[in-house]
Amino acid sequence: MAEMTMVLATLDDEIAGLVFEVARECEREVFEGRYHQGRGHVVQIVGRKPAEG
Repeated sequence: MAEMTMVLATLDDEIAGLVFEVARECEREVFEGRYHQGRGHVVQIVGRKPAEG
């Protein structure tokens, strides 16, 4: 299985058209099940679709 690294710059390309209200990369504790816990590099985004007009 290939490892994928998602960074803010490539994510912006993937979801073009959204206006990011919050966009950050950080390292934090994750708890996503029994075998997926610990420190992880995450991208956190809050975005909105621009108003048409």
